[in-house]
Amino acid sequence: MNPVKQSMWFMLMYSKLFLFVLLIFIAFTFLVVLNSRMPQFQSVLMILQASVFLGVFLGGSLAKLKKNYLWKNNQYYKSSILNAYFIIAVITGLVLMPLLYSIYNNSFLMLLMPICISIFASQAVLGKNILHKILIPATPIFLLQLIRLQVDINIVYIMIIVTTIVLVYSMYKNLFYTYGSNVHNETKNSTNTIAFMTTGMSASRIISINYSLGVLVSKWIMRSKRTVDWSLLMPHTRLTIITFYYTISMLVLLLFVGIKMRALIGVFSLMILPNLFIGIIMESRHLLRQLKFFSHVFTGNNHRQLKSKILFALDKNMLVNALVYIAIIMLMIQVLSISIPITPLLISMVVIIGVTISIYPLLLCLNWLNISMLLIAIISIYGFSLYKIILWINKNTQLATTIPYVIAFAASCLLLRVITQYIFWNRPIEKLLKNK
Repeated sequence: MNPVKQSMWFMLMYSKLFLFVLLIFIAFTFLVVLNSRMPQFQSVLMILQASVFLGVFLGGSLAKLKKNYLWKNNQYYKSSILNAYFIIAVITGLVLMPLLYSIYNNSFLMLLMPICISIFASQAVLGKNILHKILIPATPIFLLQLIRLQVDINIVYIMIIVTTIVLVYSMYKNLFYTYGSNVHNETKNSTNTIAFMTTGMSASRIISINYSLGVLVSKWIMRSKRTVDWSLLMPHTRLTIITFYYTISMLVLLLFVGIKMRALIGVFSLMILPNLFIGIIMESRHLLRQLKFFSHVFTGNNHRQLKSKILFALDKNMLVNALVYIAIIMLMIQVLSISIPITPLLISMVVIIGVTISIYPLLLCLNWLNISMLLIAIISIYGFSLYKIILWINKNTQLATTIPYVIAFAASCLLLRVITQYIFWNRPIEKLLKNK
């Protein structure tokens, strides 16, 4: 097989889970942009967000392949990997180009932005240190601020394209990067995948953060009788640090955009909340294996007592994270004086919480590392259902708050929870404690 083609295959298969999520998001972007009447800016933003996801995915796969000693010793290996990286970025950019052109055809240079954005976004993973990981991906955002100084938009696009070319050159020359060949310190691939998918950081960094948090709350953990809670959830999730991580990232982005664009906090918050929940579910599903060390102390038919404690622990944590998330979003809206309809936003968030709490016991039964058609189907239905419900709420806000609709939604969620919980209860504990 051609080395470049083989490298492209390895990069795409780096994380089947991330690839699956990326393809679903790109398909969802096409569906939403082509079949809705979203404002032009929101549609463009959604397309560029798909490019960001692509960049993070490619950055993760490239970082893994760079750990091979051949990266440092074999120029042919290095060139084939980088060529594969850029070919995937360009092909995906070309796929998104017709969609972008259908909503924004005022500038041909704008059509190249998905390619540029994906290359810059990958540096959040590939950067040599935390400063590079933040400043390099933010370069397009900094350059866009020149529009406020009355700089022509096409000149800004040219500057972004030129800096992208410089970035590409630096990648071939290995400037601002480390070889990353510390194979001995690498965590298992599954752990890296879960850490990367939920936070965008490496497993080693997540472990370091959680170690520091664990030291701070060690006395609390020792006194706590909630063994299941601490086994299922890492400290950064248990203490809602992950929620602050998401919201602070959103705040930084809002501070860089114009006042009118800050109204997009509603769109961002509704997109991030399901991702927050999915991250908690993925993390907990991965950590279920830790329960095998003391699962024998629980009683009940088919380990029902243990399974009930698992669901209760996750119910509490997901609700606490959701409440903290909503509180921070509302505070940001007030502090930044953002003028958006609060009622449909709050109702939509409640719907996301209700649907997720109802369906996640079923998601815990599935394997998140080896993708199955069932997982694809459930996640697709989950995302599409939320999109349709939220769309309806924004068009029928007053109707959504009437008692019949509230009762119907609550009853539907309750019924769905009963079904998914029954499936979880009857899942063999041996299969739940395995990740593969």
